[in-house]
Amino acid sequence: DGSQEVWLDSHQQRVARLRQASRMCATQHSVGYCGSHLITGGLGALGIQTAISLLQNGAIGVILASRSGRSRREEQHRLAQLLATHGTCRHFAMACDVSDGTELLSLCGLAGKSPFQGVLHASGTLVDRLMATATYDSAKAVFAPKAVAAFHLCQATSAQPLSTCLFFS
Repeated sequence: DGSQEVWLDSHQQRVARLRQASRMCATQHSVGYCGSHLITGGLGALGIQTAISLLQNGAIGVILASRSGRSRREEQHRLAQLLATHGTCRHFAMACDVSDGTELLSLCGLAGKSPFQGVLHASGTLVDRLMATATYDSAKAVFAPKAVAAFHLCQATSAQPLSTCLFFS
């Protein structure tokens, strides 16, 4: 029937089909009001957009964590708009390499009596190259901020009552 993928399951032919998702599911879930949301990669384009979305949907606190603690010039304008528009929320940006378990535990300690309401893992590193030319160091540079950091995030927040946990790939 023109499908790109077909697989057999219990001797039945199955074909993947995409369908329009209902927007109701996105609007029915409100972000928590009692805690902060940790956004890793928070000063990058995806992190800033995530913070804007959270704040527009009622979040009262965002922590924008990035390895450098600085945003690029094009993101600085968006960050300034974000902070000006949502001046009543608690927010801060800080340097934290979430692939370093010790740094992440220090960051989680800042949450103190106000645990994280949500964790949104948007950090990552892009190293364009062919797999044939990849080295151990280049693979580690890509996997550390994504996979290793995800492991540390799960460990560091396992006792916190998260209502949201989202890992961007």
